[in-house]
Amino acid sequence: MKMLSPYNQRETDSMLTTNKEMHSAPLVSVVLPTFNRAGLLPRAMTTVLSQDYSNLELIVVDDGSTDNTLGIVAGLTDERVKYCRLEQQRGAASARNAGIGIAQGSLIAFQDSDDEWLPGKLSQQVRAIGARGDSLGFAYTSFWRERNGFRERVPSSSQVLRRASEFDRLLRGNYIGMPTLIVTRSCLEATGEFDETMHSLEDWDLMLRLARVAEGAFIDEPLVIVHESPSGVNSQGAGVMLRSLESIRRRYGSDFRRDKRADSEMYLAMAATSCRGTGLKSWHASVVQFARACVRDPSNTKAWVLLAASLTGPKSVIRLQGLHHRSASGSTDST
Repeated sequence: MKMLSPYNQRETDSMLTTNKEMHSAPLVSVVLPTFNRAGLLPRAMTTVLSQDYSNLELIVVDDGSTDNTLGIVAGLTDERVKYCRLEQQRGAASARNAGIGIAQGSLIAFQDSDDEWLPGKLSQQVRAIGARGDSLGFAYTSFWRERNGFRERVPSSSQVLRRASEFDRLLRGNYIGMPTLIVTRSCLEATGEFDETMHSLEDWDLMLRLARVAEGAFIDEPLVIVHESPSGVNSQGAGVMLRSLESIRRRYGSDFRRDKRADSEMYLAMAATSCRGTGLKSWHASVVQFARACVRDPSNTKAWVLLAASLTGPKSVIRLQGLHHRSASGSTDST
């Protein structure tokens, strides 16, 4: 393990020269942010280091952990592991940017501290990008999302293929998990890094920017397992999530205005988030947002169903959403 300081350019330039001399295959920098996940971190790191594509560096960015994260990382003898500590917790966007800042590779991938890469994930993505040359900016795969004891495949093939534009598909909701993404350094430099002013949905914002300027490749095979849990690095309160949704809608306002279904789905997301707030004010806000979703796209059947449910109280909406996720989990084999 090598300990690095955030954005130490001299150290990075020196190591980059060494790697260019040693390897002909492109170096992949894997950025892994973590906060107090010492118990799960070994699994996440092992599934990266055991990939059959070995020319990689794993940059563990410790976002101010107070547990034994340093001890876990220090216990690894693999020289490809780098450790960078932020003295105060800054959040996922800042932690990922710190890792990007010291990354040496021409390709940058991301892993989360509680998730798993499956065998062959990295090699398939590197081949996909290599086969297309400079025309491809990023690649991603399907993944298994596990939560509440159920497994769901994301995205379905029909979801990815239903519209011609990657950007337009992403406008209706983010189906690209960060642990599935690999992006060229040149593409990331063109779009900018994660927005550190966002405390949630910064991954969706980045994917919209990437898809606007570059073409992506989809590998229709689940090569990552995403474990959702309340203590994950992206877990946020309803208020933070709602503000992030509103920020996304403002940033891409003209795009939402031209796509009524995307705008309707955005209102549904805002309404569902409001349902998880507390008090009469949050419930009233959710009903208004469900109504706006119906007005924006009257053909959105789901919006009408959720509007009717919301009139009986927020718990009805939450129950319906739970049934939707459970149903989706049971039908993944057919997608």
